[in-house]
Amino acid sequence: MKSDTMKNERINYIYKNYRIANFMKIDRQFKSFKDLKSMLNEFNLTEHYFDFIIIDNEICQDFENYRGSIKTSGKEKIKLELSNSSSILLINSALDLFIGNNNNNKNSIDIIILELGSSSILFNALFSSRSSITIADMSSSSSNSFSLSSSSSLLLNILSTAHQSKLNISLNAASNSSIILNSAFLMNNASIDSEVLAYNKGSDSSISINSNAALFNDSKCMMKSYAELDKGAKNSISNITHKCLILNENAHADSIPVMSVKEKDSLASHSSSIIPFNDEFAFYANTRGISIIQAKKIEAYGLMLRGINANKHKELLESIIKTVLKMIE
Repeated sequence: MKSDTMKNERINYIYKNYRIANFMKIDRQFKSFKDLKSMLNEFNLTEHYFDFIIIDNEICQDFENYRGSIKTSGKEKIKLELSNSSSILLINSALDLFIGNNNNNKNSIDIIILELGSSSILFNALFSSRSSITIADMSSSSSNSFSLSSSSSLLLNILSTAHQSKLNISLNAASNSSIILNSAFLMNNASIDSEVLAYNKGSDSSISINSNAALFNDSKCMMKSYAELDKGAKNSISNITHKCLILNENAHADSIPVMSVKEKDSLASHSSSIIPFNDEFAFYANTRGISIIQAKKIEAYGLMLRGINANKHKELLESIIKTVLKMIE
């Protein structure tokens, strides 16, 4: 493990050399920050250690010597091999992720990816051990694709506050495995197109898809989930849950859960709800001296917390949610 001194030297280098004005595309919600240091301070991220800091497709300092191996593929994308536990800060970059020699790994895979600016991630992996992945996307625009297979248990948590985002996820559960996807979309004048494809490939497998969205102002959300229980996937479970909270009359959400059940000896369920802001709650809040916008933020905060429930990085994600909510007017 690197010493705190080395950590601080690297972080200070990042602070001094990368100012917000230098980022090619930065979300307007971050315009008030002068540099990366002030932004990370606001999001309480200065205490978080990143194994890799990638800005404008350049790996800062010598982080590449800390874990894994890096291969640059032209100027368009960085290929990054991850080890058992990796933490990444990604800004204005395109990243191709993969797991190296994981088939015999008994340790958990824990990946934290924080996107700022304009970024994209392509992640293909097969997990044979208990694993968890956490994605926090605060970009102005992002296009992320995940193709993940598990023969053990996999927990995937996604928090997105992106201004414009396209998310494609493919999940494959082998026999005696379980996959849980928790996604939370906090949107302000933003748009997201989320598509999830989930396949129960073997017997005694389980897949649960939980998607929550809170839409402020002119936000647009499209949630599409397709779950398929293959023939032979006996004693398997598949579940889809969509919940969209409409916080302004100009916001719009579409929810499309689809299930294909080819195995009789299995359990499939889905639910979808698009809920307008509760006027009774607004009235109650006003009687307690709470403004309507604050009441909406309270509702959104509660929904986002349910979206990241039981996550080991809950405090980090809570901090991001609180900071983004402060910026909403």
